Amino acid sequence: MADPLTALGLASNIVQLITFASSLVSKTREISKSANGALVENLELEAIASNLQELSRGIRGLRSRQESYVRSTKGTAAERHLEELCEGCEMVSGQLLVVIRGLRSDARHVSWSSFRQALLSVWKEKRIDALVERLERYRCQIDTALLASLREYIQEKDGKSADSLTDYMQKLAKKEKDSMSLGEYMRMLDGMDPKSLELKLQKEKSLFSSKVSENAICAREDRARSQILKQLHFNSMEARFQRILKAYDRTFDWIFHDKNCQEDFVQWLQSDETLYWITGKPGSGKSTLMKYLSVHPKTTSLLKRWSRETPMITAWFFFWNSGTDMQMSEMGLLQTLLYQASSQHKAVISRIFPDRWRYYGLFGSNSHPWTLPELFQAFENLVSDNSRKFFFLIDGIDEFEGDEGNLAKFLLGIASSRQNVKLCVASRPWLVFEEAFQFRPSLCLENLTAPDIRHFVSRNMHDNLMFSQLQKVKPAEADGLILEVTGKACGVFLWVHLVVESLLEGLRDGDSITDLQERLWVLPSDLEDLFAKIICRLSPPYMKQACMVFQITRAAEEPVSLLFLSYTLDGFDKAVGAKVKAITPDEMDYRAESMRRRLNSRCKGLLEAPDFELEGPDAKVQYLHRTVKDFLSKRRAWEDSPFTDQATFDPDLQLCAAFILYMKGLDQRKGTFLDKFWAAFSDCVRYSARFKESVADSHLTVLNQLNRVGHELYDSTNPDDPDGGTWLNTIIANGRSTNLFVVERITSWYQTGPIEDTLFPIYAIEYQIQEYIKCTLESDRKLDLREAGQSLLSKAVLLKDSETVKLLLQQGVSPNCRTVEGTLWQDVLCEASDPANSSGTKEEWADIIEAFLEHDANPAIAIQQQSVESIIRSTFQQWDRDRTSKMIEVVSRSRKKNKKSKWASSSLKGFFGRSGTGFGSREK
Repeated sequence: MADPLTALGLASNIVQLITFASSLVSKTREISKSANGALVENLELEAIASNLQELSRGIRGLRSRQESYVRSTKGTAAERHLEELCEGCEMVSGQLLVVIRGLRSDARHVSWSSFRQALLSVWKEKRIDALVERLERYRCQIDTALLASLREYIQEKDGKSADSLTDYMQKLAKKEKDSMSLGEYMRMLDGMDPKSLELKLQKEKSLFSSKVSENAICAREDRARSQILKQLHFNSMEARFQRILKAYDRTFDWIFHDKNCQEDFVQWLQSDETLYWITGKPGSGKSTLMKYLSVHPKTTSLLKRWSRETPMITAWFFFWNSGTDMQMSEMGLLQTLLYQASSQHKAVISRIFPDRWRYYGLFGSNSHPWTLPELFQAFENLVSDNSRKFFFLIDGIDEFEGDEGNLAKFLLGIASSRQNVKLCVASRPWLVFEEAFQFRPSLCLENLTAPDIRHFVSRNMHDNLMFSQLQKVKPAEADGLILEVTGKACGVFLWVHLVVESLLEGLRDGDSITDLQERLWVLPSDLEDLFAKIICRLSPPYMKQACMVFQITRAAEEPVSLLFLSYTLDGFDKAVGAKVKAITPDEMDYRAESMRRRLNSRCKGLLEAPDFELEGPDAKVQYLHRTVKDFLSKRRAWEDSPFTDQATFDPDLQLCAAFILYMKGLDQRKGTFLDKFWAAFSDCVRYSARFKESVADSHLTVLNQLNRVGHELYDSTNPDDPDGGTWLNTIIANGRSTNLFVVERITSWYQTGPIEDTLFPIYAIEYQIQEYIKCTLESDRKLDLREAGQSLLSKAVLLKDSETVKLLLQQGVSPNCRTVEGTLWQDVLCEASDPANSSGTKEEWADIIEAFLEHDANPAIAIQQQSVESIIRSTFQQWDRDRTSKMIEVVSRSRKKNKKSKWASSSLKGFFGRSGTGFGSREK
């Protein structure tokens, strides 16, 4: 007998799939679904498909374990029955996935009130009803099969003293706490002898069935909670927190002990006051203090005196305007706070995300992106729970990429209206925050850190052997140097960090106490002046490379890795000439270490890769501090000096070169390389659009390189394919088995992207790269290439790109090409004349209609008994009479041209028919 835990898990997955599939196609769900008002569209179809695939994977995984046991032991009747039910459920799932694939490729973008209604568009009602009956039959059989399987186990256990079923159920209870009710019930069965058990099972089959269903519901809800948490999470969520240095030994301890702190922070933590503001100069250590507070056990212990017996949820967010968009936005703030709160108490998820929770109940999955209104409402739902208390710590609100006044109002709104919420926020002393928080308790950091700075300087200097010897020889001068640094710092820890580095560099080079004093005196006390001084001391070759690195970092949308940055400095010509060849781990390590050293020597610590020890070549290059980013965000005079040779340097071009080198170096032996390829491909095209006019030749070269790399990577051999097939062959085979796309249309690598807009020619249209399109079309590319229901011409029309429309028509693409409901020309007229659905301007539609008419669009068609002329007049007359008249003239010329063509055609037919001569008669 196989492991009953496997049988129970298999039954739970089967019940989930049966329940979900039944709810999709049932008539009762259709009525309630329509009343709910949520329409079934492409995103809903994607959600349904995703859930069916995931449930099928779960069944397939457990089924393989069951199958291996059945094959090795020939299996019992109950086990074979379970196997048959698995096979039947997978078949149902496959049939529904095929239907969904067809519905999603329908270019009409139809909406349905329910999935059953969508199904009726391709299946007859009898077939749907038969599927419902089949699912109901499976549901009844699963209880019988599972009971029989468990009966066999207990009978076998009774004879062989196997591990008790109770042990298995205890394992299950530990794995899934929500399964406890079923576990308790089965432990009761475990204590009975086989004869009593048989009688009990027959009498209480319905109760057992309900327990299995409850277990499946719990598993489904757990999966929904996990998926919502996964959607809330984003890659850089913890990055800023992890990057902030831990507070230096014994610094910031005063905040819990110093009663002279302007507004006693300890008292605030215990009181009913709802907001505390920590402010300070740039570089004064605000983020370090906030991290210190977020992890210090005393913060939690003091907050418990405020929350008393009420359960408390804590969460934090650290804004970072040198990071990703999510690290400096409202979206990032809300998703992080909601993620942390929901992770601590998963039971709140259904309450704070009611619409999304209901959507999961309807469709089993959810691919809708988060929106700000939804996140704000979810946050409101979270904090409105008066049975809990909340502590939120939010750092760097001055680094928010938006209206700081609105952010301050939002925070004040929470603090003013909720007595169950505490907020500790930190920022620079900007007026917008001074006005917002002027009546709230606060502290100014630089007024309180002089002892911390003196301790930091003293410890770092005394750890240096040369300074320790200097201290013995000239103790007064050595102590005086420490005091001078502390005094000149004015509470700015970042300034101290850089100055101490400079002094230690001097000690390394044998500087005397006089040299060290002079070094300190010439260093400006203003941070930006200090940054400029550090850079201007570089040698010309180093200055040139530093300027390149600064510009590349400034142009990059997100922080780049050490490996990627090393590619940018290789140059465009090297990228173009490089072969498609996987980079070795040794070369990656060498490049990363070399780049780290160059950052240190050229950028003097203003840029760094703090996670190098952990992440190696993938470590991100980041600004030392927000003040460094602010300083480098403006073009400086030294960037334009003659010896830096920056006049012809284009950072976007260098970034594209790096993407090309990165893609050429991907390891083709790993299946994940395709995901990396498409991510880099998308970024490269986006950056290349920035210089398509300024550096046109290089721009075309970039696109041709992408085409070349795509062909070579996809034509390379898949090492896991026993027949030695290419990666393109593998993807087509996988697409056929998982119903991802219509494999018969796949002829090239760019048709296999993760979404339809990754098709290579479609990219060219989306970024309006007419020169590339022209070059491509003049070669051997299909003129009306069609994937996912779209042609290049229809994509250009969708984007209202009249220049590309003209280019495609000039190259011979037919304006009368067929679509699902007629021709593309008819679709153009319908959308242009419908103000409710039209997304373009009158001028854009006039340009497109003229282009179609001038390239043989059929002037004789009618839309709802309206002629082309009538549609043009009703659509454009009030907008521009002269333009309307011009379009009517084009229609008239086109009609005359069509008449002549028809006359010539009929004359030729008559000629050949009457005379018996010509090609037809000769062939006879």
